[in-house]
Amino acid sequence: MDGLFAPIALRESAGEAHYAIALDVEEPYLDDHRPGGHPLFSTVMGIEALAEAARRCSGEGMTPRLREVCVLKPYIAIAPGPHAVEAVIRVPAGPRDASNARFDCSLGSVEPSGAVTEHLRAHVEFAAPARAPLLATSKHRQAVGPPPTRRTVGADEVYRLFFHGPAFRVIAGAQYRDARMQCRLAPGLPPIHRGWPGPSEMAPRLIEFALQSAGLLELAASGRMMIPHSISAIERFLPIDVDHQGAIFATAGFDAEDPAAVNIDVADAQGRGILHVVRYRTEPLPFAVNAVAADRLRELLLATAP
Repeated sequence: MDGLFAPIALRESAGEAHYAIALDVEEPYLDDHRPGGHPLFSTVMGIEALAEAARRCSGEGMTPRLREVCVLKPYIAIAPGPHAVEAVIRVPAGPRDASNARFDCSLGSVEPSGAVTEHLRAHVEFAAPARAPLLATSKHRQAVGPPPTRRTVGADEVYRLFFHGPAFRVIAGAQYRDARMQCRLAPGLPPIHRGWPGPSEMAPRLIEFALQSAGLLELAASGRMMIPHSISAIERFLPIDVDHQGAIFATAGFDAEDPAAVNIDVADAQGRGILHVVRYRTEPLPFAVNAVAADRLRELLLATAP
């Protein structure tokens, strides 16, 4: 499969392969992601680009999962003209198991000066598909069917503060309860890439859904707006990807052993796990936000708690 970005092989050396990833500022994955006014290549799209490039070095039939995702410096498309990033896929030394391949990956770009800026690092592993866990706990069932009297913070309220354009307005409703944020995925979202109707490697919009749910949790708990710093692991289970048919929910909660990190489960209405994000960590925003809007959204989220 070509993937969302169709990585182009540039060169190979012993244990290392380089791929070009062309970016289009008119596509929603950039045009609908402008936190500071300029198109920013989001963490979730960078994850997808790395997984697609790593797939070129692996085989079909195995499921990608990510470990030790590290966000270094976002790629911002400021200058006019075509834009591109480069994925570097390294095969670790030592014996390899044909049923379990692992690659050390990085995503970077070349500055006009010739200097290389690294934007993202991750370990990409390919293994036999994992069985979808059943996540229909009592808390998840509450998220699936909340009491009709329970207030929900809707998309209009969320995106008065969040900067995302239509393709990334993934939250239809949010509720804060038991120190967790429970969100419902918005239906009928426009495509993130108009030229690619097929499936992706990592379901980037579902990862975006998970991270935005975590962002609402942090806002409710501390009043802070944050951006991605790192993720310990991302596991994908069910092949729900493009149109996201049916109800899908995210539950975000702070890690019991590391309260600075958030774990997020994305599941369908039957409680089957679709995506699991382990120990998502953030850092402060590099730009100012509307403090009045942030306080207002936090008040609304806290008002949904029992």
